[in-house]
Formats: sequence, structure tokens, C-alpha cells
Amino acid sequence: MGKLNLPVIAILLSVTFWSACSDPRVAGGFDDVQNPALTLALQKTDGTASSDAELRVFARFQNPTIDTIPLLERMVQSGHTAVLTDSDLVQSMRAAVARGLVWPNGDTVEFNVQARNLASSDSALRGEAFVADFRLARSVGTVYQFSRSAGDLGTPSNLHLGNLAFTMTTKIPVPNFRGSVGTRGKELSLTSVFIPGSPYWCSVDTAGNFVFPRLAQGRFAVKSMSRDGKAYGAADSLNTSAAYTATDWSEANILWIKP
Repeated sequence: MGKLNLPVIAILLSVTFWSACSDPRVAGGFDDVQNPALTLALQKTDGTASSDAELRVFARFQNPTIDTIPLLERMVQSGHTAVLTDSDLVQSMRAAVARGLVWPNGDTVEFNVQARNLASSDSALRGEAFVADFRLARSVGTVYQFSRSAGDLGTPSNLHLGNLAFTMTTKIPVPNFRGSVGTRGKELSLTSVFIPGSPYWCSVDTAGNFVFPRLAQGRFAVKSMSRDGKAYGAADSLNTSAAYTATDWSEANILWIKP
């Protein structure tokens, strides 16, 4: 075999270098040594596998009245799981920050997940789920870990690698969910309400009433925007199994307002 000349060696070294840098497990991941993963499974209320679904991830501080673009989208076939790595989340957050989303702590990604079944031709009959309070955070040194901070905490797997498994249950969504911002909300001139870190939002009419065209079943925090551009948080969480009227509102973190 003939000897490689210096220019050829330089080209090979250059290609190797750029290939390594383009691999998120080598240079672009949140953890350059291990790549922790969140594994999401979907099931129906009877415990059997959910039909094919669309999975969408939203940042915790995402205000859908301003930005409805998901951080990530995945198609999940029936009986299969979706796997989100630390690199997936961080790269998506960086892209969202570039379009104006606030990321208050670069060591932590807080996010929520929505799943919608695709099997039925009638969208009103497609199962849906929305689960909040997921996070990817630095635990010790350069070690990162997936977790959930409330409710069903999921199942840690290979905890030293930061992995987490979680099962979402899709249910028929609630159509035309009606509510009221209450007396205090009308005094504050609230103009829209939303579920933080989700695709769900709607306008408030002059009487203080609102209608979410569609909501996943569950209990959720509620926030609102006022006519003068301030953000407020409701004192009461919204439960889709009961009528909703907010009893009070307090001014929310400025993070909900796009700078």
C-alpha cells in the first residue's frame, strides 16, 4: 500500500473531527458521557396499548397565547414507545430560545407532554393525554437525570444513567369546556386563559366567560393574560370533571411574557 501524502491525511482528520462534532452523544448532548432517556409508553384506560399517536413536548414556561410550537414532535406506533434523550430536549430548547422562549435555568429543562391518538376519523373521539411536571436536571457534577416532580413519578430505570420510564393513559377529551374568570378576573380585564406549557388556550369574552374547544381530561393549573399585557395565575386549578370559576388571581412571573 502506498503512503498517504500530508494533504490527504489533513482531509481525513478534518472529516473525522466534524463527524464527531455532529454526533450529539459526542459533543452536542446535555451529558457528553451518557445520554439519559425518557421512555414514554401509551395505553388506553383498560390498560391495553393505545392506537397510533402523535406526541408533542412543550416547555413548562411556554405560553400558548404567544407560542404554540412544540419543542419536539414524535409519531408513536401502537404498542411501541417514544424515547426522548437529554440531547433531544436541550437542542430543542436552544432552538426555542432562539425564537424568544425563556429558559430560566440552563441546567434544567422543565417540560410537559401531550399525546393524541390518530386512529379515529372523528377527532372528537381520539384519545388524548396531557402530563406536566417532567424535568431533566443536573444532579451531581456532570450527571443529568430525568424525573417527574409531582403526581405519578414514573419508574426510574438504571438510575445512575438518569433514565425514566412513564406510561401515559389516553382518554376521550372534553369538548367545549366552559368556565369563568370570576369577579376578580373581570376586574383585571383578563382577555385569555391558558394551561401553561400546553397547546390549550382560549379567549375570554366581555362577561368573563371562556370556552376551551378541547381539553385532555385532568386537573391543571390555569394562567391568564390581561388587556394591559400582564400575566396572572389562578388560585384554583381547573378540573375537567367539574364546572370552573376562578375565585382569585395573582400576578404571575414575568417569564410568561415574551420579552
